[in-house]
Amino acid sequence: MTGALDGLGVLDLSRTPAGSIASMLLADQGATVTKLEPPDGDPVRAESGSQVWLRNKRSAVVTLPEEADLVLDLSAEADVFIDTWTPVRAVAFGLPDHRLAETNPRLVRCSITAYGSDTRPLRATRRPDPGGGQIRTHVGAERWVGGPIARLSGAGAMLTDLTVPDGCWDGDARTGPICPATPQPALAAACLGALAILAALHARVRTGRGQRVETSMLQGALAATWGAWQRAERPDAPDYDSWVFDSRANRGHFECADRRWVCHWVPRPSFVLGVSEGDRLDPDAEVPSIYEDGARILPHPNDLAVLHHYFPAMTEAFRRFTAEEWTEIAAAKE
Repeated sequence: MTGALDGLGVLDLSRTPAGSIASMLLADQGATVTKLEPPDGDPVRAESGSQVWLRNKRSAVVTLPEEADLVLDLSAEADVFIDTWTPVRAVAFGLPDHRLAETNPRLVRCSITAYGSDTRPLRATRRPDPGGGQIRTHVGAERWVGGPIARLSGAGAMLTDLTVPDGCWDGDARTGPICPATPQPALAAACLGALAILAALHARVRTGRGQRVETSMLQGALAATWGAWQRAERPDAPDYDSWVFDSRANRGHFECADRRWVCHWVPRPSFVLGVSEGDRLDPDAEVPSIYEDGARILPHPNDLAVLHHYFPAMTEAFRRFTAEEWTEIAAAKE
């Protein structure tokens, strides 16, 4: 079936997951994506997700700045140009934005950098690394008792006298920054970049001209953690805040008997303790209503105490069976 972007030509010169994911989204909708890679190899190919991100794309090798004119010739016939260069790097490669625009006024140029088109030396030279964005925006960097909404709004944390069960803290107990394995800023920046490209293509239909759009790992980090950046006038308003943002709340990760992990989210102690009561996981076991709604722990801040109450028992239950057994029982009880 013809995709919505069928006939659209994209040149992808990005060197990070964010750029590769952005062009993947375009390719999935029918765009013809050509990935131009350096002679020493694209670092994205070393990432575990590269086989997914590089799907539906053609590739070729170019040497910059020696073959900048060749890239310009290709851009003359393209609709979209994606890179992960700072303005300084683009000039060094012989492909500054004004030169691309002069070659093809209809070209939509998208840059996904660390901090945007900031030309100050410290930021202009930093690679668009999602880990750096996470650290510098304190995404997962420290434990905030009560959660960031209460902290930013100047409100006191609720239930400060709780004793947190072992393993229920979010992240590692060590000091220093904590970077999740999933590159959240890169995923968010990819979506922001793809959305900006589509908006520029829509504007081109009316104006006949392309334009430069950009996003960054910094914007991606902020977009991926919007819940942590709210400064509310009344954070104690009913049903506004949640224990989900509190560092004292495990996000449903449990280790199993085979030392593999499962994510049981949102926590359902009735299910976990019900099916694991015997010496095997029983899909026909009666699930008791050990909690007031009979199903899951609700997100109200006070329900953090309920999570802490059942967390040790749930941890013990998960460790009695393998991850595959828990996956199968979850599918059977769905």
